[in-house]
Amino acid sequence: MGDVADLYELWEYRTNLKELRLSDSRFGEKNADDLLQSIERVKERPVPELLTSLQIVGLDRDIAKALEKRFGSISSLARASARDLQRVSGITPVLVDEIGSFFHPESDDELKDRLVFLAGRERFNLKGVARIRAEKLVATGFIRSVADVFQLCSHRDRLAALTFPNAFGEKNTDNLLKGIERSKSQPLARVLAGLNIRHVGGTTAELLADHFGTMDKIAGASEEELLGVDGVGPEVAGSVRRFFGSREARKLIARLDDAGVNMKQPKKQVAADAPFAGMTIVVTGTLLGMGRKEAQDLIKSLGGTAAGSVSKKTDLVVFGESPGSKLTKARALGVETVDEAEFLRRAGK
Repeated sequence: MGDVADLYELWEYRTNLKELRLSDSRFGEKNADDLLQSIERVKERPVPELLTSLQIVGLDRDIAKALEKRFGSISSLARASARDLQRVSGITPVLVDEIGSFFHPESDDELKDRLVFLAGRERFNLKGVARIRAEKLVATGFIRSVADVFQLCSHRDRLAALTFPNAFGEKNTDNLLKGIERSKSQPLARVLAGLNIRHVGGTTAELLADHFGTMDKIAGASEEELLGVDGVGPEVAGSVRRFFGSREARKLIARLDDAGVNMKQPKKQVAADAPFAGMTIVVTGTLLGMGRKEAQDLIKSLGGTAAGSVSKKTDLVVFGESPGSKLTKARALGVETVDEAEFLRRAGK
């Protein structure tokens, strides 16, 4: 058997089943027939009863009845789009994701994309994992979840023998495994960014990590608590809540934690009189003297929080060329705005 659904194909193997040995005796013809008849009876169970038996988190009997009323059968439900599911009375966005994940597990191509993303320089910085290597690691079964990256040390010899198209070799293998071990101590913000949560890039991940301090607190935060973070709006809060509300996300976080991946954000030591201490600052447009990330790093080093969106809680907006809607919104809200030269003057540059 490969999965639970294979139970319903056991009739084809009746002869093999009755010859099956359990300890010192055969399963036997009577036991085989009793089992097969029980399986047949299960097929007649009502759809709501079958649905609740699947153990999809958040799917209770009332929702199961509503799903049966709309879709009629489990096969129709399995083909339903997220938009179709959202039309069912009482269903939550988290449950829509749970049902989608249950009937449509992550494909190999999606896993490769997530693996390459996780390995990126701004996340876990795993230099030995590029597209071709990611494809090989997935195709050969070394990786069935991104968390498997942190178990590769137990497959060192087999990994060294892989070809990409040349043999990976011992030196490359050891360098990759050392990089994986180092990556476990990345700050929480990078770990969070590596999870590929929709709308959560490096800047937002850092805002969340700095505010809550631990992965557990982020995972347990309500939408209202998430909205209390400077720079986090309803779209981001909803996305984060849906992600951590899913069973797959909880399993992934637990596996990363078990592998020794850091789940805490280091506290920043900044002088109380630093130029931007306690300020939430947004950078918009193209700066001439530095890149966006460089400006954000400067803000953080001087005690400020670099946010990605403008709100009433924003203290300052720094604008360069072609600033767009963020500058317009800042002025409408009465938020102070400064150009690049004034920003650098205040930063002491």
